[in-house]
Amino acid sequence: MGRIGKRITTIITAAMIITIIVLLFYLDNMKNKDKKAQEASIRNEAAEQLLDRDMEEDYPSTPEEVAEYCSNITEMLYSGTEDSYIEALAMKIREIYDDEFLENNEEEKYLTNLYSDIAAWKKAERTIINYVVLKDDEKNIKTIDGREYATIRVSYTIMEKVKVSEVRKYLLRKDEAGRWKIFGWETEPKKDNQNNNDDN
Repeated sequence: MGRIGKRITTIITAAMIITIIVLLFYLDNMKNKDKKAQEASIRNEAAEQLLDRDMEEDYPSTPEEVAEYCSNITEMLYSGTEDSYIEALAMKIREIYDDEFLENNEEEKYLTNLYSDIAAWKKAERTIINYVVLKDDEKNIKTIDGREYATIRVSYTIMEKVKVSEVRKYLLRKDEAGRWKIFGWETEPKKDNQNNNDDN
């Protein structure tokens, strides 16, 4: 085979290799798009289920169930849910907030702060990937000035640069209708072994 033949063979071989690489890249890209679309579809279905819950007929009956429902919505808000669902989920979660909490967090200000917080999480590529309502040994229910209060702890697993846990302690108060409502919350200080994983 002459020089021209070898060059043609080399060019054809190189073109085939490039074509195969481009094709593999394209197929991988399509697979990732399909996976993302499937994950988004699952999230959207979960959001619809949360929004469809009739809180008059099916209100959570215990402090743990209220914390579970709150955490479910919180996870949805901070895990890449489509923007079209954010306001609806934010309004839904307000249905389990105590009246006094709502008065101190009026709707417009609440939504502005929430959108800002979610944007900061997206920028940091930070998402909630799981949560667990922690079972304490004792029922933390107390009566103060004739009102019943409960504390429930929830551990959130958050993915940023590394996977970390964040424990939030919810304070709930029973309203006049006997429904537990979220009165507020605080994030518990991180334990020493988590401080190495997260700078916050």
